Amino acid sequence: MTELKPCPRCGCAPRFKSFGDVIDIWCCPCLSIRKSEVITPEERDTWDIRTASYANKVEVKALGEAIKMWNAGLIRSINSPYNPL
Repeated sequence: MTELKPCPRCGCAPRFKSFGDVIDIWCCPCLSIRKSEVITPEERDTWDIRTASYANKVEVKALGEAIKMWNAGLIRSINSPYNPL
């Protein structure tokens, strides 16, 4: 899996949380994505209502995509939509 880079603004290690269909990565700015936006329709079919998650392979893929977005500087702050730094 791709390594999560330090915060592009302050240099600190960001934190992340995955719950339901959302992945949040935060420090000074934050990134929030819906897993369903970065996976295929077939992968969406693996949703398990009992665990509120996708198949493990799909969860790993979605987290990897979120990390790539963070590392590319696609940050969503409170006041603006996704913007490169």
